[in-house]
Amino acid sequence: LFMPSVERFDLGTRIDRHVIELVFDWMESHPDEAQTISSCSINLTAATMQDHGFTDYLRGRLTKSSFPASKIIFEITETSAVTNLGHAQTMIAELRRLGCRFSLDDFGSGFCSFQYLQNLDVDVFKIDGSFVRDLQTSVLSKSVIRAITDIAGVLNKVTVAEQCESDYQLAI
Repeated sequence: LFMPSVERFDLGTRIDRHVIELVFDWMESHPDEAQTISSCSINLTAATMQDHGFTDYLRGRLTKSSFPASKIIFEITETSAVTNLGHAQTMIAELRRLGCRFSLDDFGSGFCSFQYLQNLDVDVFKIDGSFVRDLQTSVLSKSVIRAITDIAGVLNKVTVAEQCESDYQLAI
């Protein structure tokens, strides 16, 4: 219910920036705990992926922060990335130069065109949880996961399986 309202009232960029401020404020006020964190994932809305001012905002925020950009992983969806692929590529490249990393969230549930993967420089493919949930009962889910992990291997990317909650799922 929340995200459709965010999109309807065009609040995605404001909320994303607010979340980023909350994350950095907490990390900066808890430096001992922040040092133990290997990575912190922050979802970005499609609106932020189209926001031409976001890179400048983040650059400014990172220069004020003691929390390293290399520990930030921005999670984007396939849909938000391919809406304007050229701008997404530029934004990802600029934020990667700042030290940030990227994860393609809910991978396999969107447009899933493997063609754009060659040009979308993300670090992680986060496999949609619906495939992981159905591993025990669906041959298709196993095949999709196998295909995604094979492609990730060829592209030298990491895969993460959402909703992996059993030993059986983990073993697969």
